[in-house]
Amino acid sequence: MAIRQEIINLDTFYKNVTGNKILLNSLSLYDSNHTNMLHKFMVNEFESDSFNILPKCSCGKYIGEFHKGHVCEVCETEVGETSYDPVIWAKAFDKDLKFINPIFYYRLNSMLGSDIQYLTGITNTTRTKDNVSATIARNVLMGERTYKNFVYNIRNILVFISTLGQYRQPSRAYKLACLLHEWDTRKDDILTMYIPFINNILFNVTKTNKGNYTDTGFATIYDIASSWMRVSNNMNTTDRIRDLVTAKTVNSLGLMPEFYIKYYLSKKAGIFRKHCYGARSPFTLRAVIVSRPGRHMWNEIIVPWVTMVSVFRPHVLNILCNRYGFSYKEASDRIFAACKKYDPLIDEVATTLIKETPNGRGIPAMIQRNPSLYQGSALKVYIPGYGKDPSSNVIEFSQGLCKWPNADYDGDEMNVTIALDNFMANKFEVLNPLYNVLDGSRPGEISKHLTLLAPMNNVLMEYLKSDIEHPDRDTLAKELIG
Repeated sequence: MAIRQEIINLDTFYKNVTGNKILLNSLSLYDSNHTNMLHKFMVNEFESDSFNILPKCSCGKYIGEFHKGHVCEVCETEVGETSYDPVIWAKAFDKDLKFINPIFYYRLNSMLGSDIQYLTGITNTTRTKDNVSATIARNVLMGERTYKNFVYNIRNILVFISTLGQYRQPSRAYKLACLLHEWDTRKDDILTMYIPFINNILFNVTKTNKGNYTDTGFATIYDIASSWMRVSNNMNTTDRIRDLVTAKTVNSLGLMPEFYIKYYLSKKAGIFRKHCYGARSPFTLRAVIVSRPGRHMWNEIIVPWVTMVSVFRPHVLNILCNRYGFSYKEASDRIFAACKKYDPLIDEVATTLIKETPNGRGIPAMIQRNPSLYQGSALKVYIPGYGKDPSSNVIEFSQGLCKWPNADYDGDEMNVTIALDNFMANKFEVLNPLYNVLDGSRPGEISKHLTLLAPMNNVLMEYLKSDIEHPDRDTLAKELIG
């Protein structure tokens, strides 16, 4: 079932939070105790690469399983598992300056389709370069570029945007209609008196002997919190300054999801790729390829020892338990030990697996190397054997296959997917290298990737120019020339 994000009423959320809650409106930027409290609840400082996941209270005075259930006399929170509820909150200055729900603002900004911070452009008179913001300010806000006026005219702005040519495309028009419907039906949930700042679990600072390191995106949120403390406790603050600070707060918190997704989730080193897309699927492997020495079939690969033992663990377990009388724990321990040290029994079992394949050629598999640019990037091969050295973690790969996946032996990796049964093996058959002899982009012509490699050419040339008589020289010559 699909999962979709819902807007919640932040006022209700604020009332239901049972843990520690701190209002920025009650803190003074000029009070060191207040600034220390802000830093404690917004920033997580680390002096190493390890994270403490032990139960603790909100202020961190009591840490560990021993104190679990104890109520801290400082922060008045119970020692328990890590809470992700926000601690730092801001309260709107008045009912005319209610906060826009950050999720709604994020959707609005994303729908406009630009990295431009539209709310800042609409509510700040110094921002005149953005045409869309200037157009909205001129035609809807009637020149009064304030956050208060923006909130009052949100529905009019959405209707006006729908009349602009660049927003009449079906995808944008649909998003606009959804936003308009959500505003009409859930206005009381979108505009709230309270707004949360991020939990300090997300705002981490690494302390080293060379300085403190943090992310500028989260540092911006910290600056916004400091600005709110300065403005809320200043009796001389004008309505215009409060208006601008409210607009900055909503803009920064609203763009935080985009910042987090862009730099922490979706990047090459992001969480999605590292823990989801980059995770190994069952019965697959990836390793660096090296040239396969000696006489061999060109569509065969030799996998590392540790791969054979770990990837085929269920099959090895089955044979050890059913044919050799091992208990499950004994077999599991034997396999675990074999990953680090050669085991003749495990070698015998793995050899049995290969011998019992239906075709007798070895275990069928599919190899693939990213990026898949053209025909031949994925190929069907066989695994007739494996390395016997536990310290070796490379795939022995024939040079005759390198051309298709555009691979060489300078550290290139290859992905391998094992065919677990005849059904999968038959599905892989369409990837047989034999089907790549003809060039798919040039009908009737031989593929440019099907060429004799330099070592093959040298051996053939030396043989043909030699005076060595071969017992079946004529037959061999006919085979070589087709």
